[in-house]
Parts: sequence; C-alpha cells; structure tokens
Amino acid sequence: MKKLRVLLGISCLGFGSIVSANTVDLALSNDSATLDYSSTLQKTQPGDAEFNLGLLYTEDDEVVGNMGIQVIDEVGANAPGLFFGVGLKLFATFPDNFDIAALTPGITVRYSPPALDRFGVTGQLNYAPDIVSFMDADRFLAYKVTFEYGILPQASVYVGYRKMTTKINGNSETLDSTGHFGLKFSF
Repeated sequence: MKKLRVLLGISCLGFGSIVSANTVDLALSNDSATLDYSSTLQKTQPGDAEFNLGLLYTEDDEVVGNMGIQVIDEVGANAPGLFFGVGLKLFATFPDNFDIAALTPGITVRYSPPALDRFGVTGQLNYAPDIVSFMDADRFLAYKVTFEYGILPQASVYVGYRKMTTKINGNSETLDSTGHFGLKFSF
C-alpha cells in the first residue's frame, strides 16, 4: 500500500505543471467507491492528451490504484458527438494475499447525441495479457459503461457498471463487479 501511495504522489508532482483542465469523478455502490482525477495536458494535434489517477476502495478493504494517459478526440464530421480514445493505464494493488501490477492498453468510446448534448454514454476497456501483467497476476481486465446526464455545464451525474478481474495462478479473482452511481465535476 505504501508503494502505491508513493508512486501516485510522485506522478501528481510530475504532471502538475503541464495540466490545464481538471475533472474529479466520485462513483459509489454498496460494495465499493472510486475516486478518479483526470486532467487535460497541453493541447496536442488533433486531439487532447489526458492524464488520470484513480483509486478504487472495496468493502473487503482492498485498494486498487491506477494512473494513465490517453489521447481522445471526436471521430469526425460524419459522426458528430462520437469520441474515441486510446491510451495506456497502469493498475496496481497490494492486498494481503497477492500483489498485482498490470500495464494495460485501453480504449474509450463516448457518444453524446447532438440533439441531446447533455446526455452521454461512455464505455472503457483496459486489458493486460500475461506479458504485461506483473507480480502475481497472469492477466488483468477492467471495463465500465456509464450513462451520464449533465445537470450543469461543469457537473454531471451518471449510473453505470464496472468490473475488474485478474487471473492469479490459474484462478480468476474479481476485484470489483458492481453497478454504481456517480458525480463528475469539471473545473
């Protein structure tokens, strides 16, 4: 746990001077809570580069940390409101009975219909095969889907589902599998 805190703290310091827009995202369920922070880095061409940090806390006192970077942009004029992103994310956890680290390539797809610009659907998928799963992990998979509604220009609410699994010594371990509701603030 101490290793994870040190890693996340150093990452925050390193990226603090080049960020421009920030988002804080809190998602809650009966069994877990997540707190995510993302920030748009300096504008790239053609899309935006985003840096993110996150923590998942479960009722079993497990904490999963993550940090990553992705590039995301609107697909084009033929598909208004459709955004696509690709990136890398590092997940790590150190519960009592096993340690996991996984470097996951990932994709994000978000659609906000132009006629309903306050509504959006987002899907995210991150997967690490054995070659980039470290310590006790043989593979790692994380995905989530959310349905979001903007209640203010800088605030939205959403409902969704997320699942996080890993394979350890041939056995599948579920770190989180739950429906949740959340609040997202941009500043």
